[in-house]
Amino acid sequence: MKRTVIRLGEQPDWSSEKIVINTGTSDNILKLSRTDASANKAYREMLAHDYVLYMHSNEKSFFIKRTLVSTLWERKDLIQFGDTFYTLMDVPENKVNRLAPKRLVVIFSSMPSAKDYLSDKIAPRMFVQNYPSLWKQVVKNTMILRIMDLNLSYGSYYMNAGSYNTFEDDVQGIIAKVCEGRFYNQVSHS
Repeated sequence: MKRTVIRLGEQPDWSSEKIVINTGTSDNILKLSRTDASANKAYREMLAHDYVLYMHSNEKSFFIKRTLVSTLWERKDLIQFGDTFYTLMDVPENKVNRLAPKRLVVIFSSMPSAKDYLSDKIAPRMFVQNYPSLWKQVVKNTMILRIMDLNLSYGSYYMNAGSYNTFEDDVQGIIAKVCEGRFYNQVSHS
């Protein structure tokens, strides 16, 4: 994977899959962009070229092309559809009712908490785990689908924005795929 390392203020090679910006501080570039005009400009350029901040270490902020984020994941529960990711919690054994149709709850990620708002990590910014104990509260035969808002700094509220002009189609495709794959043969269509 092609990687470019630059200092803050230098022009990156936009053909690189990964770009590392030496900020010269322990603050990641997202946090630094709030108070430093040069960092703000660099961060906005990275977003405009479809890069996502994924880590900060040793005074360096690491970016990757949004379409290559899957190469970073170590989580086994993330499923990719198009250019976005989701998790699907199937019906727990104690919540199965074979006589009733399956149901689906879709949870869209919210804005990150104040603590995670300027995080250098993708998941706390773009895949906020709202309602972590929801599975205890739902009626039987309910699956829980969580969709990541992987766009720009904190997501784009699941709307096409920036270079991700198929985001809305991907979200609709995820829901349709889950519904068709899990429900179609189990629900009466009379």
